[in-house]
Amino acid sequence: MLELRVKHRYPLRGRESREVLRTLSELYPKLYSALAINSRKAHVERMITDRGQEVYSVNGRPVLIKLDEDALVPAITAMHVCSDDVPKVVVDRGAIPHIANGADVMAPGVVQVEGEFEVGDIVAIADEKYRKIIAIGVALTSSGELRCMKKGKVVKNLHYVGDKLWKLIQKVYG
Repeated sequence: MLELRVKHRYPLRGRESREVLRTLSELYPKLYSALAINSRKAHVERMITDRGQEVYSVNGRPVLIKLDEDALVPAITAMHVCSDDVPKVVVDRGAIPHIANGADVMAPGVVQVEGEFEVGDIVAIADEKYRKIIAIGVALTSSGELRCMKKGKVVKNLHYVGDKLWKLIQKVYG
């Protein structure tokens, strides 16, 4: 498979920059406060890949990813700061290799649900042992339903550690 490449990378100014910062503060307030952003001095950058995904960075730190026209999700690299802003699905060790290869989360692999969410909400996927975020996904069921489920897909995997976008972010932002 071909590697993902940067198509455009440029700083945002004025209104666009303020809009990204406002969105970040509304969606992920802990991440916004942890970055200690001075909105007048913040350097906000947009990177667009050759496949149309967008990565927004603030002061050289990737914070938001736009995978499609609707969803702005936190970058996995920023999740250690804002993991409390996003509900979590904790998976057992057997599920990790599959999720790290892009598989969706299945109910039998879920050992715990932290927080409340509805169908379509963004959720973080964490490993059971270390509680590290290994993927970001969109809920296919609500947290209430998930707690009772024994089989079936429960979270669609959108972005995971080791995917092409993750590797590009590591390469560009180190």
